[in-house]
Amino acid sequence: MIVTTIETLQETVIVSCAPYSKYSVIRSRRLGYNPWRSNVFLNLLLKRDSMLSVQENMDKALQLLRSSIRRGHIDLIVLPELAFTGYLFDDKDDIRELMESNDGPTFQWCTRVAAEFGCMVAAGYPLKTKDEKWYNAMCLVSKEGREVITYSKHFLYEPDYRWAEEGPGFVVADIPELGGKVGFGICMDVNPKDFVDSTLYEFAHFHKSSGTFLLIMLCNWVDADPEDKDDSAISTQAYWCSRLKPLLHERVKAVFCNRVGREKDTTFVGGSCVLNLETYPKSIVGCMKKREEGVLVVNVDRT
Repeated sequence: MIVTTIETLQETVIVSCAPYSKYSVIRSRRLGYNPWRSNVFLNLLLKRDSMLSVQENMDKALQLLRSSIRRGHIDLIVLPELAFTGYLFDDKDDIRELMESNDGPTFQWCTRVAAEFGCMVAAGYPLKTKDEKWYNAMCLVSKEGREVITYSKHFLYEPDYRWAEEGPGFVVADIPELGGKVGFGICMDVNPKDFVDSTLYEFAHFHKSSGTFLLIMLCNWVDADPEDKDDSAISTQAYWCSRLKPLLHERVKAVFCNRVGREKDTTFVGGSCVLNLETYPKSIVGCMKKREEGVLVVNVDRT
């Protein structure tokens, strides 16, 4: 989970956690002036077979927040893609009982957390709309508990196709509390559609033409080499940068909240990070290691 702060000299926190684990805290050097306050990204992996498991994940996330951050030091809390349910489902029947409305359990959790910590909250969840459309979605909730935006994943990854349909398109919203135009993405969105043409950069071009200032990316990014003992996630972070090529050297900040842990036979890489694309190739403002569980705190200059 990442916590980011705006307007005063505070800190940005990234939290990654896996089931039944302890949490560590890593604090980075301070950067410049006029930074965001904290943005929190929480990565959880617990049981995903029932609504009871979802509640356990929610309780764990809240406990972690309460032990790591304080009210008034945060502007935005961000959880990963499908934050409380797990990611790998066989078909619609496998995820059916976990589907939520846009005011369902995840939204309610976000409103409670927003009220407790006085900040905005974003989280991924499986959305079932009133017209029976199923999406891999995310919500952003204001500190007053209001729905700011609901975004549905536009480019689907193979496991998504088993149950979800494609969202209608990329989205940007003007959110003064977060510094201007904010873009949203979920994992595969940053890739070429269906991996067909890597030269198109659909996501990055959309946000360049939209004048996006801040990108919030929720991920369940798979570890391409789970047997590798190297604890650096630099190859993943470099790939994320490469997929934002049209935005490099632009005044854009990008936050990637990625999951850690293992589900079925799949390992998730972690490596959550904050990127300043304007300073590329020295883009990493703060990051976590490969498969690292814990909290990263950094400052992000919003100028």
